[in-house]
Amino acid sequence: TVLADYLSLAKPRIMSLLLVTEVGTMVAAARGWPGAWLTLVALIGGACSSGGASAINCWFDRDIDALMARTCTRPVPAGRIKPGHALLFGVGLGAVGFMVLALGANLLAAFLALAGGLFYVLVYTAWLKRSTPQNIVIGGAAGAFPPLVGGAVVTHSITPLAVALFAVIFFWTPPHFWSLALLLRRQYREVAVPMLPVVANNQRTARSIVIYSVAMVGVSLVPAIWLGPVYAAGGLLLGALFLLMALRGLSATGLAWASRLFHFSLLYLALLFTLAAVAAVLPVANGLFVHRPAAPTAVVSGGQAAVGMSAPAFSSQTLEGAEVRLNQLQGKPVLLNFWATWCTACEGEMPELQRAAERYRSQGMTVLAVNYRQTNTAEMRSFLDRLGAGFPAVYDPDGRIASAYGVSLGLPVSVFIDRTGRVKFIQLGQMSNSLLEDKLRSIL
Repeated sequence: TVLADYLSLAKPRIMSLLLVTEVGTMVAAARGWPGAWLTLVALIGGACSSGGASAINCWFDRDIDALMARTCTRPVPAGRIKPGHALLFGVGLGAVGFMVLALGANLLAAFLALAGGLFYVLVYTAWLKRSTPQNIVIGGAAGAFPPLVGGAVVTHSITPLAVALFAVIFFWTPPHFWSLALLLRRQYREVAVPMLPVVANNQRTARSIVIYSVAMVGVSLVPAIWLGPVYAAGGLLLGALFLLMALRGLSATGLAWASRLFHFSLLYLALLFTLAAVAAVLPVANGLFVHRPAAPTAVVSGGQAAVGMSAPAFSSQTLEGAEVRLNQLQGKPVLLNFWATWCTACEGEMPELQRAAERYRSQGMTVLAVNYRQTNTAEMRSFLDRLGAGFPAVYDPDGRIASAYGVSLGLPVSVFIDRTGRVKFIQLGQMSNSLLEDKLRSIL
């Protein structure tokens, strides 16, 4: 169908792997689920940006695609979609991706996605692919942009962790693609595309694959600085399997090893970024490999929070160092708001919470802003000051308070506690003004 043909221009299988690396980095950067809204924005923006670049690639490569058995059935060389339509589709899709990320996340994420797409189209496709055997070494960096985009969506910056994950994909790309190019050597030779296996023999290509695999395994362990021993152990195991498969090429007589390595490399990257996401939310990911600013450890007692039940008691400190105990607020209505500096929805909610705190202060209401698993006091203070939030902000660096209140599916989360200390209502996500007023009245 026409719809299926246009979808194929976006190369959905490649796109899906790129999105795994983007979302995996988001979870790692957020030290937990970054929220449904940010995740949806990142997925739509990332998919459109990746798909747009792929569609333009299909337009540009239509001449050689028509001559290769692997690609001759694609919609443009097969004549099912006109070249101009494919180009327009690609440009439009890329523009949509930029706008989604710019409006739904931030401009840095949008420009990084745009940079990745332009690098793929202009540097790799239009320049390097047909001119040098190093095409995939340099041009493959285009596929490494999703971790930068995902990290920027959450943190509004380019963090060392995101750069390390970028480097993993950069070094992963040559052995991944060269193992495929070995299987397609004849087709690339016929269209004069100088992939390494076209200009070098099997032995030299296999050595190059091993060299880059060793580099990739080494680089893949760097994120353990931030993600801890669970990631380090899992990354080492996955890397060892990858390297063993690559080493088979030095002594193998056929190309079965290349086919196995190519397919395993896809699984490897997906598993590594899944591992990064899982390791980031574990308590052992904090503070084992690098020194982090000390933050008070929250103490929690009682069962799991539930509507109609007593709120779990906790003690911690505010950003200013004052002790906070929930039990000391017995007899007062309390609103716990779980937030983080990377949470876009939190930015919209904080001013409303401040106005509510001022409006109902005479009735004894207390707002406590419980930060989710962050330790950078200056960053947190700057975030709150920018939004005019003057209520107490509470440390929860290990997520113990958040866990007791069931915070795991995104931020913000608001918990309304009445004067008897019972949970009256739990709100997931940003509240409307009317909902906030309604729930506040129920605990006053």
